[in-house]
Amino acid sequence: MKKWFSFLSNRKETPKESQGELSFSDGRAAYQEAKKLFYTNDQKERNDEQALLLFDKAIESGITDAYADRAFCLQGLKYHYDAISDFDSAINNCPNDANLFYGRGHSKKIIGNYDCAIIDLNEAVELSSIESDLNKAYNDEMQIQGGSSVTQFYEFQLQDIMDRKESSQEKNLKELYERRIKEIKRRNISSK
Repeated sequence: MKKWFSFLSNRKETPKESQGELSFSDGRAAYQEAKKLFYTNDQKERNDEQALLLFDKAIESGITDAYADRAFCLQGLKYHYDAISDFDSAINNCPNDANLFYGRGHSKKIIGNYDCAIIDLNEAVELSSIESDLNKAYNDEMQIQGGSSVTQFYEFQLQDIMDRKESSQEKNLKELYERRIKEIKRRNISSK
């Protein structure tokens, strides 16, 4: 799933001490290129796999804001377990961003962790109702896309998770949900 509000992808990076051999400026360049590849509206230009590798480089060089973008990229590539880990890091860096809780909740729903997904979506609803510049930007973008508010969108998603949790326990659907969860990919660490 593509990051919901890609217009926020141009935020200023927060430098952190690099753990690898890449410099911060190399990481910043990789991060900018990754965002260009991932958030483009031109499907011919979009390359999530290449963007993922560039997000890796950015994170390795200390660009901590790249965790959020990489999390959404991982979701798009259906690496939901890995996405959750990156959402954890992104939320640690930006604990008031409702969209990060929404993203993590979405991946938790996909892996069948409905109770935790519900907690995340409740947090997204709560955070999105606070008056802030970030939430104003989310709401403005939601209205451009034809919705009324981001809070309402999160509430709808929350209801979907609760419905899915209930249906996943129905005898005739339980096997299907369990089979789908087993098929969720995990990223091959050696491919980084």
